[in-house]
Amino acid sequence: MPPLVRKCATAAVLVWLVLTLTFALVHAAPGDAVQLLVPPGASPAAEARLRATFGLDAPIGVQYARWLGATLTGNLGESFAQRRPVTAVVGDALPVSLGLGAVSLLLTYLVGVALGTWQASRRGATDTAITIATTAVAASPGFWLGLAAIALFTHGAAAWGAPAWLRLPAFGLRAAGSEAGGIGALGDIARHAILPVLVLSAIGAAGVARYARASAVALWPMDFVRTARAKGASPARVQWRHLFANALPPLVVLFALALPGVVAGSVFVESVFAWPGMGRALVQAIAARDLPVVLASTTMYAVLVIGANLAADLLLPALDPRRRR
Repeated sequence: MPPLVRKCATAAVLVWLVLTLTFALVHAAPGDAVQLLVPPGASPAAEARLRATFGLDAPIGVQYARWLGATLTGNLGESFAQRRPVTAVVGDALPVSLGLGAVSLLLTYLVGVALGTWQASRRGATDTAITIATTAVAASPGFWLGLAAIALFTHGAAAWGAPAWLRLPAFGLRAAGSEAGGIGALGDIARHAILPVLVLSAIGAAGVARYARASAVALWPMDFVRTARAKGASPARVQWRHLFANALPPLVVLFALALPGVVAGSVFVESVFAWPGMGRALVQAIAARDLPVVLASTTMYAVLVIGANLAADLLLPALDPRRRR
């Protein structure tokens, strides 16, 4: 079997295993979606009718077969809590997460790779201080950093009498009651995005910086780096032409692992800042036992994670000649 076909088949099997395990865990979790939706004092007959409407009265094997067959054909079902198609629920939330995640991921790698590579070329007290700082930020929970940012840039800025442009909004995608359009609407959204983007980028850049530093430090004693320095190459050329170019393959793998976070990595941050993205939609669906939304979100995340790893695996030989054999 050709390697490409084998890898694609392995990825498809992994997706199926993840989806099957998720379906089993979701249905084994405590709680009943029907009991959360029926009004207080509803009769057993009304509860039975609602259960039949959702297809929850069938045996678990039949439910699994129906769900898997519908998912493979692109039918994600209907939300239990919102009583509208899951595709509509995801369609409303996905653009918000994509915008927030894409900007954060771009800043994460721009700042993280530059900082980590710069650290590797300047060993000493500065490197140690930055390493301690990045380790602390990378280890900090996202929701804690979000609350700290709100306390500092929203409540703190107002309490200290800071100018209005420094009092950053803490909650929501736009100002309440705002009817601005065009450039005004974009400016309002951008202002509301500053804190969530700052938190996500800080956590991501701290982790990427430590990874980039470790890769560059391992390359620094190599003969080709010493030769370039002995020939009089500038520090910037050594840093980017030699260190960064040779550290690129592992960074590509790290990027592939981080790529699904564009959609799935902002669950807590979206909840803290009340952004109506996929993270917040998933948290609400879990709380409401909205099984179709939970399963659809998990399906999307699984495909993104496994697809990104497959893409990185196929791309590495083009970046690293040593892997082509």
